[in-house]
Amino acid sequence: MRGRTVALPSLPPAHPQRRLGLGPLFSLILGSWWFGCATSSTGVEPTESGTLTAGPAEVRDVKVAPDGVHFFLWARSPTGEDALVVKRVRDRAVVGGFRFPPETKVYRVEWANEQRLVMEVGQDAIEVDGPAFYGDIYAIDLDRSNPRLIFGFRAGKAFTTGTSIVPTEPIEAWGSILGPIPDSDDEILIASQRWPTTGVSSLASENEPGMFEVYAVSTSTGKRRRVVSGPGAVIRYLVDERGEVRVAHTLSAEQREQVHVRDPGGPWRLLPEFPGRPVGVSHQHGVAYVIGDEASGPGLHAVQLGGGERRLLHRRPDAEPSDFAWDPVTGAPVAAEYEPALPLWALLDPASAGAKILAQAGALRPGFHPRFVNLSRDGRLASVHFSSDTSPGFFMLIEADPPWAVQVARVLDPFEPAPHRTGPVEVKVSDGLVVRGYLTVPDRAKAPVPLVVVPHGGPHGVRDHWAYDPFVQTLADQGLAVLRVNFRGSAGYGRAFEEAGRRHWGDRVQDDVIEVTRAVLQQNPGFDRKRIGIVGHSFGGYSALQSVRRAPDLFRCAIGISGVYELQLLRQEGDVVLTRRGRRFLDRSLGLDPAGLTQASPSAHPEEIPVPVLLVHGDRDRRAPVEHATRLCEAMTRAGRRCDLWIAEGQGHTLTGASLVESHLRVSTFLANQLGLSL
Repeated sequence: MRGRTVALPSLPPAHPQRRLGLGPLFSLILGSWWFGCATSSTGVEPTESGTLTAGPAEVRDVKVAPDGVHFFLWARSPTGEDALVVKRVRDRAVVGGFRFPPETKVYRVEWANEQRLVMEVGQDAIEVDGPAFYGDIYAIDLDRSNPRLIFGFRAGKAFTTGTSIVPTEPIEAWGSILGPIPDSDDEILIASQRWPTTGVSSLASENEPGMFEVYAVSTSTGKRRRVVSGPGAVIRYLVDERGEVRVAHTLSAEQREQVHVRDPGGPWRLLPEFPGRPVGVSHQHGVAYVIGDEASGPGLHAVQLGGGERRLLHRRPDAEPSDFAWDPVTGAPVAAEYEPALPLWALLDPASAGAKILAQAGALRPGFHPRFVNLSRDGRLASVHFSSDTSPGFFMLIEADPPWAVQVARVLDPFEPAPHRTGPVEVKVSDGLVVRGYLTVPDRAKAPVPLVVVPHGGPHGVRDHWAYDPFVQTLADQGLAVLRVNFRGSAGYGRAFEEAGRRHWGDRVQDDVIEVTRAVLQQNPGFDRKRIGIVGHSFGGYSALQSVRRAPDLFRCAIGISGVYELQLLRQEGDVVLTRRGRRFLDRSLGLDPAGLTQASPSAHPEEIPVPVLLVHGDRDRRAPVEHATRLCEAMTRAGRRCDLWIAEGQGHTLTGASLVESHLRVSTFLANQLGLSL
């Protein structure tokens, strides 16, 4: 699909209903990456498989081939094995499939052409807290012939004995698939970011020649040729419908976002006052599509590549576009998605095949929200993922003309809680800002209903969605109403709203959470004001503890999972400070005043946390080192406050496997004890 963005380094979405576009590089909830060099020579060769896996599997992606003849299903088994099955579109007959060994993890799968697949693969590694993505890209034919690592540091190394994978020239860099080249039956575009030589990114390493490149890579041989070098520290590239790299979204030394454009085969030139965030580009129309802020609200603009003139295409006053449907023939957007509360599509070109598919999708499954996964080359056949507040959803193949549709996969949730409905919340807080969120009420709830507040991570560039959330459903299944708040700093409501949260982590961000909570209690007299808890992950864990400090009379208990509780420590330890961009992010988001950081740190004021606290943390967390939890718990104990601490051995910032199940059990038990629930 032309016009999609790629961030570097790239960790693709872990669940199909999440955004196709990638968020800011340094959101605190994102998984950590490794800046060293792995030494394992684990092979990645798949074995033949006509079925996905034994037992229930999580379907992670479904994509149609460029010619619309085949589609693949990518799934992961409960034991962590990745598998792909290729089927014919018309009769869904299996034509191929393969399963990967447990130590190999697939992060993303794309069609290189009608007969060949490419995928970003990683491996289990002792250096990090689970699977690690080092930038390797692997290719294989549908009949399992010519398997090859075509890009990455392992491309030229020896593999597991007996493997048939053919090596090629290695490169110590992260690789991310930009997409196929329409005029080539073999080459694809790969965006590359070389590894820093020291393990710590500096200004010199980010701007040294060859750090950011785009290559055309043969999927059959691995031979690569450089297409263009990036103009500085590249966040993402945009490729037009002809396969030309036309736009580079970059960060300056001062952490300012900049945009460079180029003509096919020409040099980069800086647009000095680019009006927003680029999301797509069209050669046919000669424009880049950008999300820019206006006085009346953020909107989608078309900016001329030649001169920078712009015109407004569409906007809403209450939200910025969150996703798009693109015409693969022209590279133009045919529909824009907004999510002020419930998600909705605005059709920009109702006569287009893509818009017709969306309209058809909405009529096929009322109550579900459709989102394109990908389209065939002519734009007439689409893979569409449907989801709702009560279901992780399913995938359908839909054709525009003549109308045709078939469901091909259902997304399974291992927790399988009861379906509790979610509705929108909107509150004007004390300084006049409108803050939105979501309230999930347990099915067949009996008053008085206890409430738990779940602030999201980040805090910048991410947000909560109306889409199905297994953790929220699990809490509601326990009899809890669940409130999620998109406080200032959250994505989706324009740049001004996001910027309003910077340097206000400890005060205005938490006041949004508190004021929305109080408003929801006032609007719902059936809720129990004496039984309110708060639980969050990463920045959400910080928010849970800091909100208790600012409103000790409101909450009865607090839970922090992989949280940040000492802001000075965040500036000194962890993977964010390993890069110059990360340090700039903290400068911009937190400020430099040590006294201010101490004042906003829960661990420095344990006496101000009068409620029982549960902390859950992985001992190998590289984003928020475990010292955040141990120091806070020790300080609370010295102050005579109750703090329960559970450290998950061998776990990182995001808990997995048995540790994830154990953490859910501990959270549920703690909430039950503190809020008077029965398990």
